[in-house]
Amino acid sequence: SEIVAWVFENIQLGDARRSRALGEMAWALIEAGVVSLAEIGRHLKGKADPASQIRRVFRFCSNEHVDPHVV
Repeated sequence: SEIVAWVFENIQLGDARRSRALGEMAWALIEAGVVSLAEIGRHLKGKADPASQIRRVFRFCSNEHVDPHVV
C-alpha cells in the first residue's frame, strides 16, 4: 500500500525490516479502527495465524531498537 511505501521511505528505524513492519502496522491500525495491539495484529496481512500476528505487533512495540520518539 502507499502507507507502507511512504513509511519505508521517510522513517528510518535503522533497519529496512523495521520500517516496513511499522508501515504494515500503520495500515492495519487504519483498517482496525481501534488502538489495540490485538486488533492491529488481527488486521495484518499475511498467512500467519492471528496469534502469531498479535505476537509480532507486541514484539515490535517492545523492541528496544525502535525509538518511540522517531516513530
